[in-house]
Amino acid sequence: MLRRHLNRMASSQAALAESSLKTRAVEIVDLVSDNGSDDGVQQALDRDALTKDGESDDDGEEEQWESESLYEDALEGLGDEQLTNDDTEACTLDEALAFRKRLRGVGEDQFITDTIEAGTITAKKLCTAFGIRPPLFLEGSPDSAYYPLLGLGISRELSKRVKLAQYNTVDDAVSLLKKAKNIIVLTGAGISTSLGIPDFRSKGTGLYSQLEHLGLSDPQEVFDIELFREDPSIFYSVAKDILPSTNKFSPTHAFIHLLQEKGKLLTNFTQNIDNLEGHAGILPEKLIQCHGSFATASCVECGHRVKGEEIYKDLKAGRVARCDRCIRELRQARPTGLKRKRSANGSSNNKRRKREYEDSSDNEEYDIAVAGVMKPDITFFGEDLPATFHERLVKHDRDLADLVLVIGTSLKVAPVSEVVGFLPPNVPQLYISRTSPYCIVRLRDEAAARALARRSILSQGFYELWGSGINYDELHEDIRRRTSTKWAQYTMCSFKFDVDTYQSKRSEAGKRKLIESFHYLGFNGPIKMQHAEQEFCIFEDYDFRAKEPKQVHLGRWIAGTDRDAVYNYSLKQRNYISTTSMDSELALITANLALAGPDKIFYDPFVGTGSFLIACSHFGAMTLGSDIDGRSVRGKKSRNIVTNFQQYGILDRYLDGFISDLTHSPLRKTRVFHGIICDPPYGVREGLKVLGSRDGSGKEVLFIDGKAAHLQDEYIPPKRPYSFEAMLDDILNFAAISLMDDGRLSLWMPTANDEEVELGVPMHPCLELVSVCVQAFNKWSRRLLTYRRLPSIEADDVMPCGKEHEQARRVTADDLNSFRKRYFQGFKADTEREDATGTKDLDHR
Repeated sequence: MLRRHLNRMASSQAALAESSLKTRAVEIVDLVSDNGSDDGVQQALDRDALTKDGESDDDGEEEQWESESLYEDALEGLGDEQLTNDDTEACTLDEALAFRKRLRGVGEDQFITDTIEAGTITAKKLCTAFGIRPPLFLEGSPDSAYYPLLGLGISRELSKRVKLAQYNTVDDAVSLLKKAKNIIVLTGAGISTSLGIPDFRSKGTGLYSQLEHLGLSDPQEVFDIELFREDPSIFYSVAKDILPSTNKFSPTHAFIHLLQEKGKLLTNFTQNIDNLEGHAGILPEKLIQCHGSFATASCVECGHRVKGEEIYKDLKAGRVARCDRCIRELRQARPTGLKRKRSANGSSNNKRRKREYEDSSDNEEYDIAVAGVMKPDITFFGEDLPATFHERLVKHDRDLADLVLVIGTSLKVAPVSEVVGFLPPNVPQLYISRTSPYCIVRLRDEAAARALARRSILSQGFYELWGSGINYDELHEDIRRRTSTKWAQYTMCSFKFDVDTYQSKRSEAGKRKLIESFHYLGFNGPIKMQHAEQEFCIFEDYDFRAKEPKQVHLGRWIAGTDRDAVYNYSLKQRNYISTTSMDSELALITANLALAGPDKIFYDPFVGTGSFLIACSHFGAMTLGSDIDGRSVRGKKSRNIVTNFQQYGILDRYLDGFISDLTHSPLRKTRVFHGIICDPPYGVREGLKVLGSRDGSGKEVLFIDGKAAHLQDEYIPPKRPYSFEAMLDDILNFAAISLMDDGRLSLWMPTANDEEVELGVPMHPCLELVSVCVQAFNKWSRRLLTYRRLPSIEADDVMPCGKEHEQARRVTADDLNSFRKRYFQGFKADTEREDATGTKDLDHR
């Protein structure tokens, strides 16, 4: 009888797996029940799928299914943390894990023979091993009454995707990529966020968080097809925020294109609507845009389709686009006196359309017929996915795929989220996401971890990884596999447990229950909440507003980091600052990238108030700086660069500061510096200047009291306009002739976010670009560029031919500084010049 239940459930789940891929787009988070479990909803979907697919062919079968559905409706989930030694009628956690492992090892038939038929355990108790609490209404019933429940539990357990134990490290991932020949890549919004395109669900920065001001019951309604038909202006008011402002693509897009070039890409299933995969060169036959894209748009009335670019101007302006074909037909049609009912387009009250059963009276408002609304060909909630999605996956990819890459997606929208479960369980799947705050790295030993921790600014702690999983079942199993041989050495140590949750929180009672589920570790030492010998932490990673974590880890604390330095050097408490002082966190990160450390000399040619020098000295470097503006170098008697170093107790690491122009430096042309670190002026508030006369000709020496004027203390030298691009070239030239072998140059450079107006990264034959980090603002951003001085290459410090003549032809500040010019034009391309008076004044230099 139990086997009959299992066979029926297996066939029904197979039917469900394929049919679920044909469903309309739906947000999975909406299907989670109040107790945080999605089991009841999934079972309801199971029943619905069976009904639709005609699995119940006769009345008897229907009645039998209905009786089984009573069990499903009464199901109460039983989490691993609730499996304790106190309940004699339930399995312990160790017993449950052993039963699950045996089920997978011997198969369901042999498992039933060894357990139920052998009489070693009752079906009622065995249900608890598979996360099912026996319902009260079955209390006192014969054990066979629990067979449907047990069959459901066994079927669910076997349907779970189990982590492939042979793949655990980055090296394993690299090996899989090398061997794979047919890779499915499933991508989401996370691969485009580096280009300034927001994802949907990140707290605070995601699109849904930004749309809460609209007053909708759920921000997702912006992509509800029914609401669009009623009031398309709501979608158009926010479309500009998700419309890609550029055709450039991210390194991840380039990586997918590389897989295609190497002949490894089977299919890229993308949930993104920005069409950047197409711009990256992914072939149409290799690309399935599951949710459509902005590449095309169609009229909701006549179906007329156009290229997406034709409505971009309306999208960017937040203006509802109308169909050109409809407009032409309306103009050609002669007035007939006939009127049609006015659509609800533009309704500010967000009222739902009248239902079919509501009465319509003769005095309703009528208006002249209007052209249809153009809707970008993206899949809204409530619309069917493209047929190619199902056909490609089921009829082509499923049997060919040998590796799956999931990149930048939380897999929260069905049916795309069903893809990973639909593929064979033996196909490896690599999940790559930057949304998690927990970074797993492979290090040589604990000493290496502590060395990294001492220099780490952006991390909060280093932990030895004891286990990971997508749920607590998988976590406990992974802990046993990884660390069971280590438990004995911590048996009598004092210890403590913490719980760290990301994007969620647990009650104190919930934390205690969670911690108690790790009792099998066998720690018998005293519990100390302060100064414990060993500290363990449970890490939970949640999606925004999710009720259950998507990833859980257990770690043993190894070392804290240098994160406190950010607060110790905060500008809020610093004695001497100005409007151009660099934020302490960014200064420390810049110094880290430049490899500042003891027995090194670092120089800042735009020193200002010394923020970078302080950051470098924090890591032990000796520092000096210069600036063309003597006022910032000298400061005042009670507040200057020297007093800043005194405030932090690192005055012995400050060599000196002097007044100088980088193009007329008094420093000898010798390679003495280990690092150069700077944030050069951007020339927005006022044009860039260097020492010298505009025409370059000398002037007659003026004498005052018999002494040359330019040699007197109060002499102010003349300055001439300076090109921003030339300044960047001069910085690289100076670094080439001043840095020792393998010395580093780290500089900040502003640029526009639009590829049509962005500034290219400057290069030099003696310098190798090591890294590019981006800090994005609204329409512009700035890059932190880090270069390494190549050894054994002699530098030529002469400006490249033609630069001086080019500068001589430029007169105004805008001519000499393309970034300044673009800034005040609102970073518009030449074909889209608009009034930029509303441009936000961000961090002018």
